[in-house]
Amino acid sequence: MKSTATKSAAHKQAASAGNKASRLSMGGDERLNWIATAAYYKAEASGFVPGQEVEHWLQAEAELNELKPH
Repeated sequence: MKSTATKSAAHKQAASAGNKASRLSMGGDERLNWIATAAYYKAEASGFVPGQEVEHWLQAEAELNELKPH
């Protein structure tokens, strides 16, 4: 029988895999929403400095692309 810690780790790994799978199967609008939201949080973290919008968008898009299988 698995220990509680092992069960918890397995549950987290399964949840992470599920999140990854849902991001990979998202449609165009969902993809754009995910990127826009991630770019917003990047902008917020950097203090909404003007002129970094494109960089934040490209970083968010790259992060999403990293989730795709190679």
